[in-house]
Amino acid sequence: MAVTHPDITESQRMRFYSPKQVCDERWPGMTVEVLAQLRYAGTGPRYVRLSPKKIVYSEAALAEYERAQERTSTAAGS
Repeated sequence: MAVTHPDITESQRMRFYSPKQVCDERWPGMTVEVLAQLRYAGTGPRYVRLSPKKIVYSEAALAEYERAQERTSTAAGS
């Protein structure tokens, strides 16, 4: 059963970002290398591997990951 978030539009679900675009446009200060480490550890946003060297992230996956990282306190988990 697919679950969609009401705040994400159809056009957002269809947009994809390369790792460099994620770092440049979405998460300034993040590096491509750290994003790769998150993929390797399985702790980063969901991604699509189009080929052995081509990774992309959907707008929906990035938004989902960002929501999961929200905190209300510095004591609210790691």
